[in-house]
Amino acid sequence: MNLDNSLLTPYYPSLRPAQPDLNEFQQPPAHLVKNVVFAYMIWYFLGLFGGHHFYTGRRKSGWGVLALSLTIIGLPIALLWWAIDAFYLYKRVHRYNDTSKQQFKPRLYYYEYSSVFVQ
Repeated sequence: MNLDNSLLTPYYPSLRPAQPDLNEFQQPPAHLVKNVVFAYMIWYFLGLFGGHHFYTGRRKSGWGVLALSLTIIGLPIALLWWAIDAFYLYKRVHRYNDTSKQQFKPRLYYYEYSSVFVQ
């Protein structure tokens, strides 16, 4: 007697779950990727208060610049820091994006080998 698998499992046409398209997971979501042009706009308008540091994930230096800019003695130091950051901001944005991509890669392992993990 020859039994057909589709007759035994009418509600489950396939015993294996559908694998997700891994091409969707190659890049991190758009909210994790920072834009260089937007970073320079933040630097120009809010850089004296450390806004671009917060944007690139450098919160400690952002709080430091904010504290310096609110004092009269620290204002010249904050201005100097603001000018120097113009040269380093491009590299910091790319470093942030590379770090977010590296943190996003282990998630690919879960989708490629989902049978290893208990859901």
